[in-house]
Amino acid sequence: MKMTERNRLYMLQAVLKVVDTHKEEWQDMPEFTAGFGILEGYEGKIRGLFQQKQLLLQPYAGIKSELRQDFALALGKLGAYLRLVARQKKEANLILVTDYTVASLERMNAQKCLALSENVVHYAHLNESELGAFENATQLLAKAKAQIALFKEKGLIPSERRRLLGETTHQIAVQGRALMDYLKKELDFLMRFFIDTAPVFYSAYQNARIIPKLKGNGSHRLRSEEESDASEAGSANGNDSFAAYEESSEGQFGGKASGSESGSSSQGDE
Repeated sequence: MKMTERNRLYMLQAVLKVVDTHKEEWQDMPEFTAGFGILEGYEGKIRGLFQQKQLLLQPYAGIKSELRQDFALALGKLGAYLRLVARQKKEANLILVTDYTVASLERMNAQKCLALSENVVHYAHLNESELGAFENATQLLAKAKAQIALFKEKGLIPSERRRLLGETTHQIAVQGRALMDYLKKELDFLMRFFIDTAPVFYSAYQNARIIPKLKGNGSHRLRSEEESDASEAGSANGNDSFAAYEESSEGQFGGKASGSESGSSSQGDE
């Protein structure tokens, strides 16, 4: 994922931590309870998208291997019940469909395995009344369907995973831009209320609004990949944001509000 987007999430989580720490300053004010609720919504959405993207970035073979055992076991048990039904009814097609073992499912390629499992579930529904004679058969069918859904979600074929990865990346960017617009155009200005009434809270908020410029391992600053987004990399200290409006911003935030991007966005750029 882009480091810019990840670092925005770090900034957002830092802001929410400050907000929670100073809850007594705003909890009785509807404007702020609503505003911080919007922030929590962004955090949940963006964090969920990051988690989905991390999953999609995992090596396909590793995911397939991890999921295959439970998947094959559930389908193997269901197939055994169906095979008993097939013998009772002397139904050749059903006997053919259930001609597999747990071991063969584990060795089977993903597409063939999914096609077979969906076929098995289809026949299970057709013979649901007969399966009802077996203990736990109904629960096993539900579990098999859940395992198929899980395998589709997490063990997708590479082309499908690439498509979902692209969609997830796009959504992260969309949500990130919406977050920054909300912060810079609404919440940063709303927070001016606390300049005099709760200066400690206000200062902590401003410090949290500085987007960290961390590389992949979190131990170094980013290089020029953020430079195209420099207008928001300075977060609350950006030229078009609230800190630029304050005459005392140089002393308070550790960098001049004008003449450069900001204290936060100019420091450490390589």
